[in-house]
Amino acid sequence: MKSLRILGKTFEILWVDEVAEDAIGMCETHRQRIAMMNGLPLDTERDTLLHEVIHAIDETMGTGLTEQQVVALASGLLAVFNDNQKEITEYLKNGSTRTSRRKAGVPSGQHRHASQGDA
Repeated sequence: MKSLRILGKTFEILWVDEVAEDAIGMCETHRQRIAMMNGLPLDTERDTLLHEVIHAIDETMGTGLTEQQVVALASGLLAVFNDNQKEITEYLKNGSTRTSRRKAGVPSGQHRHASQGDA
């Protein structure tokens, strides 16, 4: 049995022969369980797991994402992770990879992540 921690909760990951009609994965947030269909190609399995994790976050946080938004986020994030595995692993392990910690402004037209203190 495998599991993932998602927003402080442990979700059990199950591989099953059948999930639901027309589905290859399913998140049951209230049961803290993600079901994944057996035998998926690795790329599809990764995309599906990330998709279901996003559902768990969405349902827990009450953000109200549409299925189309979840599909886009999962595929987009997976592409970024796949294209930058070394950099992301290093960042998650060591923190910032920059040698300088100077505060940079955000150019016009770009988004900045607001800290919890910002509102």
